[in-house]
Amino acid sequence: MSHRSFSSPGFAYDKTHFLGMDVFCENSRQYLKDDTDEGSFGSHVVWDANALYHIPPELDSASAAPLMCGGVTVWGAMALYGIKSTYRVGVIGIGGLGHLAIQFAAKMGCQVVAFSGTDSKREEAKKFGAIEFYATKGLKEFKGIKPLDQLYVTSSEQPDYDMYLSISRRWHLVASPRLRLTRGKVREDHEA
Repeated sequence: MSHRSFSSPGFAYDKTHFLGMDVFCENSRQYLKDDTDEGSFGSHVVWDANALYHIPPELDSASAAPLMCGGVTVWGAMALYGIKSTYRVGVIGIGGLGHLAIQFAAKMGCQVVAFSGTDSKREEAKKFGAIEFYATKGLKEFKGIKPLDQLYVTSSEQPDYDMYLSISRRWHLVASPRLRLTRGKVREDHEA
C-alpha cells in the first residue's frame, strides 16, 4: 500500500506550525532553500511526520499540490484573521491565490466580491463562487458597493489602497511578502 503526503511550504518545527501559522515559524526550513537534497526527485525521504499532511486517496496529487502552497497561504490568512461564514469578503486579484480565496470563502458561506483590473476574469470568478465582480482599471472610487467585512489582497500588482479603504472594514495582505504596513501606510519592503 502506498502513502502519499505533502509537506507544507516551509517545514516548521515550533508551536506556530501546530497552530496553523507556519509562515511565522522562526525555525522553519524550506525545501530548495535549506534542504536541497530532499524531495521531488528522490524515491524515498525521511521527514518529521509533524510537518507532513496525509493526502486522501480520492484526491489526486495534481489537485492536492496547489492546496499545500497557495492553499496554505490563503487559508492561513483566513484562519489568522477569523473569517466567518456571515462575512462579506472581497478578493483583489483573480490568479492562483485569488482562485483559492474565492473558493474557500464561498464554500464557507461568505458573500464573495471579486476585484480584478479588467473584465477578463469575471466568468472565472463567478464560477469559483463570487457573487459580485468589479473591474477596477481606471476607477478612482467605488460607488454603490456594500461594505466588506474583510478584504484579501492576492494580486501581484498593488491596488490603490485608498480606494478600497472606503468599502473595507478590515483588509489583509496575503500575497505581498515584500510589502509592509507602517503607521497605516503601505510601502515596498526595500523602502525606508
